[in-house]
Amino acid sequence: MFFTVPLFRLGTELLGTQTLTPAKIFVGLTLLLWTVNILTGKEGSTIITLMREKANILLLFFLALTFISLINARYFQDEAINEITARVKMLALYLLIVGIIMDRRTLKIAILAFVGGSLLTTGVGLYELITGKAFFAESFRYGMVAQKKAAGLMTTTYGHAARVQGLYSDAGFHAHAMVIFFGLALPWLFYGHLKTIRISAFILLIAYLANIIGTGARVGWVSLGCALVMFLILLKHRFKYSLWVISIFSVVTTFLALSLLPHLPTFARLQFTKDASYSWRMDTYRQALEMVRDHPLLGVGTGNYLAEYHNYLETTPRLSRYFMGWLHNSYLQIWAENGTIGFLIFLFFMLVIFLGLLKVYLKAADMEMKALALGLLTAFTGYAVEFSGVPVLAQELGWIILGFCVALITIARKERKEIIASQMKRTW
Repeated sequence: MFFTVPLFRLGTELLGTQTLTPAKIFVGLTLLLWTVNILTGKEGSTIITLMREKANILLLFFLALTFISLINARYFQDEAINEITARVKMLALYLLIVGIIMDRRTLKIAILAFVGGSLLTTGVGLYELITGKAFFAESFRYGMVAQKKAAGLMTTTYGHAARVQGLYSDAGFHAHAMVIFFGLALPWLFYGHLKTIRISAFILLIAYLANIIGTGARVGWVSLGCALVMFLILLKHRFKYSLWVISIFSVVTTFLALSLLPHLPTFARLQFTKDASYSWRMDTYRQALEMVRDHPLLGVGTGNYLAEYHNYLETTPRLSRYFMGWLHNSYLQIWAENGTIGFLIFLFFMLVIFLGLLKVYLKAADMEMKALALGLLTAFTGYAVEFSGVPVLAQELGWIILGFCVALITIARKERKEIIASQMKRTW
């Protein structure tokens, strides 16, 4: 299941549809087996275990607000149905992950499969990076087969430089995926027990880094920077400060080396003057805040941002009446659609996960647990920053990371209880 999820575009190409891909088949089968085990009593304590985690309870409240906010909805169109369906699916996937990963060995296998699944899309990205050509002759944006058309790589809005898009047909989503994988692999460069693990981690990290830079996704670059800063601050190593210098030097050197490729957007993406993409985002942000002002408690209703788009064009006259797109800030999307109540619940959900991971890392009893916690903290930080600049609320990669995080928190608590019980038994 975890291996097939990163192979997004490949799954649609193999079966010719996005409706039923290998990833969805495996997720569905796993969910079915898990449900059967719960109903037959083989995992009867699972529900109780799930409800012990604050993050899970907060997420259920957020799902409830997803439906309650529809009270304010003036429209109930396809966008609302699609958004609600996507949130239910993501919640089911998240709970499935937390429910089936109950020990450290299973978590390590899941993460290894997840990272293994990233190798193909990473390789596709490197091909596009070097050649400047799209791997697939046709592309479709945001996974919508209905929008499939003959096209090359995505290009920047003003310089028309090629942007690496991997198996996602979108540079922003590809960067989102690479930032997550970068965070998962980074700790093993320093904490790997074997030399082969450290060498493999180094090669993977350079490949991920090249992909992220090649996307030209500025939000991806910022997310990578924040994830790296979080890692370096928390890193505990006798050569900590030397590693700071080496890490920053490696990133800067890779960026400068890739800037020599004429078809890639590098230094040009650092400017915002006359940038249509940047001004469009700022206008949509103002539009969303107007929706918050008019519907502060429960928002305009789940999936109703696009439905309300035309009603707020007077406040943002530069926005097009014909070209619309999802708000490129998932925090603002939640705030506008689910109001301040839903927004605060989601923020608390993210904060609980962050603090729980931090506690696991600081109190880890062994180096392996410390590496797992630090990797998930790094990936979580990158995802949380990506959330502010890309519409990734319904993207399964992020919810898989959130599921891994809460699973690790649960496993760490279980292991601590077992250690305490063992110590008490020996003392007695």
